[in-house]
Amino acid sequence: MTDTAADSPTPKQATAVKHSIPVIVSLLVLLLAAVAFGGAVVMSGGVNEALNLVGLGTPSTKAELTSTQIPRKPAGSKPTAPASGATTSSTDPAAAATSTPAATTGSSAAAVKAAATTTKPKPSRNPGLPSAARAAMYREQVQSQAAITKLVNNNIASLTLGTPRKSTSSAQVPVTVAMRDGSAISGTMSFRKYNGLWYFFSLTASGGGSTAYPGAVSSSVVAIITREQATKANQAMITNGVLGGGFKTATVTGVSKGAGTATVNVKLSGGTAAAKNGQFVCISQTDGPTTYWFLTRFAAK
Repeated sequence: MTDTAADSPTPKQATAVKHSIPVIVSLLVLLLAAVAFGGAVVMSGGVNEALNLVGLGTPSTKAELTSTQIPRKPAGSKPTAPASGATTSSTDPAAAATSTPAATTGSSAAAVKAAATTTKPKPSRNPGLPSAARAAMYREQVQSQAAITKLVNNNIASLTLGTPRKSTSSAQVPVTVAMRDGSAISGTMSFRKYNGLWYFFSLTASGGGSTAYPGAVSSSVVAIITREQATKANQAMITNGVLGGGFKTATVTGVSKGAGTATVNVKLSGGTAAAKNGQFVCISQTDGPTTYWFLTRFAAK
């Protein structure tokens, strides 16, 4: 055997070398892939998360809970209005601020109702009294201040009524006025009739003088007088008691005063009707230093 023949490799050795190179390359690729996968596992937080990255894993329970939770509302955001029929917690500050007050019950409701009733103004009404008649009523009551003021100040002990002189539209009733000091004076009560209703106009007494008419008519005072005298109770007192002879004597039992008002309490007797208690109700109007009194209503209790 020559040296050349001895040094040349055999065919088996050449084939082994050729096959070993691809195997080594494949092992290196697998090793690098394993290293890369291990890094992915570490960086993503676990094998399952790493598989999720390549689309082979299953969603974790933590991930599912996070994705289905209702997001928290940002701080300072306004609460969403509850759905129809939903109830709002009583401890919710927003609900407390926007809730409507509960219905008032018991004594509170009665107090509210009483306050609403007492503060509601009475409607002013004119039962058909002509403007000239309203002015005459105001003027004649102003001119009757001497007698009406004595009545309000409890200076009069009693009034005795005579037989009325009556026509279809007016009436005058003679009056004997007994004073507290024991003196007696005569006078006249006058009434006028409009649209079937009687109205008191004046009370004059002999020697009492007459207060000057101020000129301007107070529409609010006249409205009160006409409204009160048009009531059924007042009409019955005038028609049956004064003009019809039901009562002949009104004995003053006392006077009570309020803010701008005076109630003259009387005992009615001596006529065709049974004796009973009654009242003459008056109101006042102040014009500068002068106070005027007006007789607004006759009432029997």
